[in-house]
Parts: sequence; C-alpha cells; structure tokens
Amino acid sequence: MRPTKKTKKRIGIGISDFRELREGGLLFIDKSLFIQEVIESGAKVLLLPRPRRFGKTLNLSMLRYFFERHDSDEERARAEQLFAGLAISKEEVFAEHFAAYPVIFLTFKDVKKTNFQAALFAIKRQIYTEIERLLPDDEPLTGSFALLRTLLDEDAPPEVYEEAIKVLSHYLQQRHGAPPVILIDEYDT
Repeated sequence: MRPTKKTKKRIGIGISDFRELREGGLLFIDKSLFIQEVIESGAKVLLLPRPRRFGKTLNLSMLRYFFERHDSDEERARAEQLFAGLAISKEEVFAEHFAAYPVIFLTFKDVKKTNFQAALFAIKRQIYTEIERLLPDDEPLTGSFALLRTLLDEDAPPEVYEEAIKVLSHYLQQRHGAPPVILIDEYDT
C-alpha cells in the first residue's frame, strides 16, 4: 500500500483577515492565546507596537471575530467555527468572553493620502462606515445619540467626528449592556 501524501496548507501571503485565512484553510500559526493575554491584562487601553509585517492587523482581526456579538445564532456559529481547534477554544475565557461584546473596528491602513483634507475625508469615511454597520436602521436615536444619525445623513464638520467614537461607545454599551471593544489599526495615521 502506498502512503498518502499529506497536503500542505498554502500560506496566505497578504491576507490579514482572520476569517478569510481560517475559512480559506490557509496556514495559520496558532496565536489565539494572545486573546487570553489581552483579557487577563485587565488593561483599559493596550497599544501594540510591533515591527512592520509582524501580524498586527491579523491579530486585531482575530480579536474582532472573537469578541464581536452576533445578531443570529447562525453568524455566531460561523464565528465559533473560526476558533475550532485553536488553543483559545480550550480555555475558560472562551466561554466567558466569546461573542460577548459590541466591537468598533476601525482600520486606517488605506488612509495614505498626500494632503490633510484627503486624509480627513478618508478617516471620516471609515467612521461613517462603522457607524452605519453598528446602528440598526429603524431605531430612533435621541439626545446625544442623535449625533450618530447626523453623521450618516450629512457631511458633519470635523469636530462632530471627534466625538463620534465616544458617543458610539456609550450608545453600544447602553444598547447591549456590555462595554464595547474598540480596535484601531494603523492608529498613527
């Protein structure tokens, strides 16, 4: 009998989305215990400076898929499948923290503009897109939360955008009863 060849997994060069990597069956070095380190640090804010090409975006993406709440059981099961067989799935923190928080995820990696106005527009667009993703279409917003709808309806001045993440955080905490996890990639933009 001839031995079967073990198939080698492809390396996902240039792929920084955890879901794309895992669902694509691409090679993944299990760094999922990083999630436990983040949780156990107890820090309110973590800054993760690493050299270029060190996996920062992939790690942030993994954190997003781990922490993010889901509207449907089907979406939760799909997210849970991403962590099947990984070290974090065997830890106590998995049951306690998996899919337990609203997540604000901003990436400024494509905000590489040559002037301030263009960069500001691109950053405002990122904030707009995230607010649009997180707000239910039919929920009326009152008080300070009405600012969020304003950001979706018109081109608000920059000072309104300065408050947007803080207001969105308060809104999500009130709506979901859990503090949001805020992940910002390429924050130095």
